[in-house]
Amino acid sequence: MFKSMMRKELMETRAVIFLAGFLFALTLLADVINYHLRWDPGIFYRQRNWSSVLHSDLNDSLWMLPFGFAILLALVQTLADSFQGTWGYLLHLPPGRRWMISSKLLVGGGAYLGCTGLFLSGCVLIGFMRQTEVYPFRWSMMSVYVQITLIGMLVYLATFLTGLRPARWYGSRLLPLAGCSLLVWGLIGVPQWWVYGFAPLLVFCGLLVGVILYVGDVRDYA
Repeated sequence: MFKSMMRKELMETRAVIFLAGFLFALTLLADVINYHLRWDPGIFYRQRNWSSVLHSDLNDSLWMLPFGFAILLALVQTLADSFQGTWGYLLHLPPGRRWMISSKLLVGGGAYLGCTGLFLSGCVLIGFMRQTEVYPFRWSMMSVYVQITLIGMLVYLATFLTGLRPARWYGSRLLPLAGCSLLVWGLIGVPQWWVYGFAPLLVFCGLLVGVILYVGDVRDYA
């Protein structure tokens, strides 16, 4: 049963996944071209920010990729069934509502982490290939990318709740995503993130999963 649900979700979200994969690959390619063609190696090494792998010009806007991917993925997962009128069929599957919502979250979360994980692997590869004796690759240089990726899971869950909520007005329906934007702004600015930011992120994600399962149980899908 889960395989059928996974196949359905992947078929519906494949366009979003392919688009995200293309943009992630394009970002890495842009950094490689920037390094090999536009910059003199000496200037490049002097001007780049050595707290991260990619050039600082890309770091400034890098958060838009995982956050945008998370938002589109969650909206497609929740709104596609409403537009297609397939909620009624899904609700009558033997495992029940909670199983259905949990399956959607597992597939969507897995797709998000899979795509962003490949991007992180590409960043690691670039870091190892560019390291020198003067500027060696350090795992701490990946910290900013991992943080953005993990915070993107919070964005995904908040958007999933936004699409699932039965609110009549779009303003009230967008409350989870609006509240999430404040949390994201606060979490990104936390100093010593792995000490003071990671645990609150896990708590907020757990709370959102609980609320999503509750809303999935009580919502009137008629």
